[in-house]
Amino acid sequence: MKRTRVKICGFTEENDIYEAVKIGIDAIGIVFYEKSKRFVDINKAIKLRKEIPIFVNCVALFVNATKDFIMKVQDKVCPDILQFHGDIESQQFCESFHQKFIRAIRIGSDHLNSTEQIYLECKKYNNASGILFDSYTNNYGGSGKIFQHDLIKNLDKKINCPIILSGGINHDNLETAIKNIQPWAIDVSSGVESSCGIKSKNKMKDLISKLYHIDINNSRL
Repeated sequence: MKRTRVKICGFTEENDIYEAVKIGIDAIGIVFYEKSKRFVDINKAIKLRKEIPIFVNCVALFVNATKDFIMKVQDKVCPDILQFHGDIESQQFCESFHQKFIRAIRIGSDHLNSTEQIYLECKKYNNASGILFDSYTNNYGGSGKIFQHDLIKNLDKKINCPIILSGGINHDNLETAIKNIQPWAIDVSSGVESSCGIKSKNKMKDLISKLYHIDINNSRL
């Protein structure tokens, strides 16, 4: 059975991480973008990191951050993966930290509103460990809105890189999203929250349970 991996992003409380790990998610996202409502400082991030056990990845999300700041997070927090969600991070910049990285592509901007434009943007990051697709908004670090999924359908075969689907995914639209794109992983934040930055144990559990059954049904096709 092909299993769709799950990253939940924007944790701000240690207990939420504890519950998420018990449920069985694959990766925990911590936001280091100060303008985000889910931002945590390095001292808080260190506490959150301690709740993430071995075999669950810690992902540090940055938006146009300085190299010095990212290196400080590497040193103090020790994330497993870096995620770049801004507009100015070139492949050379992303690779300069000598660590696995995810590159976020925000679909719907003026220069990323066709399959060909998206493909050419992905090619710039051919050494990424994963390409995350989110919808474009004026804000960074996660939109909470669905984009036109047809724009990236079958794109994984062209870019030869794991696709991570983000942008407004929740229990209600999960099945359609998985069926249309068949991503390697999904990235969820607001879709499993009771309030901004506070994760709901029940919503996380319901999402994982539904995803498990979707994967089983897809394996029978």
